[in-house]
Amino acid sequence: MGLERCRGCGAEEIEVVLDFGTTPIADRLITAEDPGADDPRAPLSLGACRGCGLVQLTEALDPALLFDDRYPYLSSVSATLNTEAEALAGRLVRELALGPDSRVLEIASNDGYLLRHFREAGIPVLGIDPAGPAVEAARERGIPTVQGFFDRAQAARLASEGERADLVIANNVLAHTPDIDGFLEGVATVMKPSGRAVFEVQWLYRLVAANAFDTIYHQHVFYFSLAALLPLLAAHGLTVIEAEPIAAQGGSLRVHAARGGEAGASVAEILELEAGAGLGAEPELDGFAGRVETTASQIRDLVREFTDAGHRVAGYGAAAKATTLLHACSLGAAEVSFIVDRNPVKQGKFMPGSRIPITAPERLRADPPAAVLLLAWNLADEILAQEKAYIEAGGRFILPLPQPRILP
Repeated sequence: MGLERCRGCGAEEIEVVLDFGTTPIADRLITAEDPGADDPRAPLSLGACRGCGLVQLTEALDPALLFDDRYPYLSSVSATLNTEAEALAGRLVRELALGPDSRVLEIASNDGYLLRHFREAGIPVLGIDPAGPAVEAARERGIPTVQGFFDRAQAARLASEGERADLVIANNVLAHTPDIDGFLEGVATVMKPSGRAVFEVQWLYRLVAANAFDTIYHQHVFYFSLAALLPLLAAHGLTVIEAEPIAAQGGSLRVHAARGGEAGASVAEILELEAGAGLGAEPELDGFAGRVETTASQIRDLVREFTDAGHRVAGYGAAAKATTLLHACSLGAAEVSFIVDRNPVKQGKFMPGSRIPITAPERLRADPPAAVLLLAWNLADEILAQEKAYIEAGGRFILPLPQPRILP
């Protein structure tokens, strides 16, 4: 195990609660030009701090290796994310009375899918993101975007240039940052004294309840409970004034933080919910690994019911989580013939480890398999609606999580 001290509180008591072994690095898609050598792999195991309850990877990779110009994720590809982004922006504009004299800064802004709604409302914006393709797409939309990693040094530079924000947004990035203390110090630095910070993090409570083990991969260093997140924010003068469960990423928390103020009723409600589930200072995750093993076996058996009968199975969604799921279920190109994805950046490439080819969704209708493993299961409603023609022609979907089953 590479981790000697908790990245949050510094305690030395880290207990491994789930170990996937050495796995392919998620989102490190393989091109046809790549050599035939083994794909990059790294240990993937989950540890829980017995001091503060923070759940984290026992070994973290350098973010520069994960979020470079090969990082293929583009938020705007998902209609669901676009709809949610528009709703969130509208709500924050109203609640915070944002206007032309305000400033919105988003960390890990990707292709500008969220900031564009603030800009359309006449509010000055700035995005920060390390991935070249996403930054290029954002700039083409007219969203001013700085390419690079956000940390205390970059925050100090922005503040010295007058870039201080009324609203700082950090959606699905806090978990990606091994130096969480430096990241949060940076957030506090670029916030105006009266500013608000909004974080979205994958919620440990929902991950465990839904058995969503596929969302554990190398980019996600942390898996937050609210109980573990509160002291991290408080150390930088930030008080959580509101916390709300949301559906994003299969189950997340949206946390609103400010300097001063008091925690609202929602904070106490969520802390009580977590405590009842055993996610306090010593998270009770003893049965989690067993449930993961059972679920992975059930998924594998469902897929092989089709392949053993001579039928083809495809996959839908070449997401990072798909790498973990395929690895945990011991599924490769012999079981999953191809994977479709709407992101053109991913099409024509291959999944890491399994080398399953990735193609456009149109193939489901042009070359229909008997069933499709829904790897992007958190977007099931959107995908099933888009693939109505495939279903009406007799196609089936295998929903892997929370409970493996065949649709429709």
